[in-house]
Amino acid sequence: MDCALFVRMPRGLALTPASHELLRHARAVLDTVNLMANEMGDFAVGVRVWANTSAIIQFLPHDLAAFLQAQPLVRISLEEKLGEDVVAALSSGETDIGIFVEIPRAGGVKT
Repeated sequence: MDCALFVRMPRGLALTPASHELLRHARAVLDTVNLMANEMGDFAVGVRVWANTSAIIQFLPHDLAAFLQAQPLVRISLEEKLGEDVVAALSSGETDIGIFVEIPRAGGVKT
């Protein structure tokens, strides 16, 4: 039984019956893995984070990367907003976590 995957031709390589079969199985495995990832993604916890520009630029890239590595099932939606908008979104429940420079009236938001 010949298990060669390629046949050398004068102008490149040609697939053998074994390689066609391997390709069919590999595509089926990849389709199954992609389906599993999509279905399991529905179970991930989503967290909405709004932050001001300086937070996003200065420390969030490192902190979020470390957090997501430790918590791979958490999905984070990050949006850049002004401090006043972050406070308003926290008060209304539009976002879960807000990062902003402290402002005089935080609208009852726990800081």
